[in-house]
Amino acid sequence: MTTAHLPPESVALLQKLSRISLILSYLAIAVFLIMGTLSVLNSSEAMSSFYYVGFVQVPVLIAYLTVPLSLICVFALLRQGVLPRGMVISFIVMAFLLTAYFRLSGESSWIGAAAWISLVFWLKESIRRYSAFVEGQMTTIEG
Repeated sequence: MTTAHLPPESVALLQKLSRISLILSYLAIAVFLIMGTLSVLNSSEAMSSFYYVGFVQVPVLIAYLTVPLSLICVFALLRQGVLPRGMVISFIVMAFLLTAYFRLSGESSWIGAAAWISLVFWLKESIRRYSAFVEGQMTTIEG
């Protein structure tokens, strides 16, 4: 069964969503590093809650903002048969389980957020390869 490829506009939209997810991931990592450094430098009790929110909660929230964008890309690429179905299912299930476990246990949520951040980097490469494939197909059809 052959499936029609996504139109170039849809591939461009997937690339844009992937790029936004990547920027959010880098932002989450940067906030984590900056606030972690500041929390070590300042030892006053008054600032401890501020640094906890900035060090733990804000970067995790930023990382979780990438989830809907990543899932849109995953399902679009999965429908095209670009990504292996079993790998995608195991990746998403593991990310949800890690997120749920660390959120419910009260421990740091960075493990679950890291799973979603790694999905962003995996999607970036998959979308790049799919885009190159579609562009190659379009040039052979037109030429």
